[in-house]
Amino acid sequence: MGAVGIRVDDPAELGPDVERAIKLNKPTVIDIQVDGTQLAQPFRKDKLKMPTHLLPIYTHLDHRIW
Repeated sequence: MGAVGIRVDDPAELGPDVERAIKLNKPTVIDIQVDGTQLAQPFRKDKLKMPTHLLPIYTHLDHRIW
């Protein structure tokens, strides 16, 4: 479709890459790589745990039987 793809691995590269995307004057996808282990608020690390369903009608959805 003619879009340009830019991958950003370093936060310091983001500013110049955004400027480059604007100057290209084309549809651009900027793929920003982030470290998923470093979550900022309002995210809670305890919410990343697998769900445990306590009601009997939902036990078939529990991750322990996958």
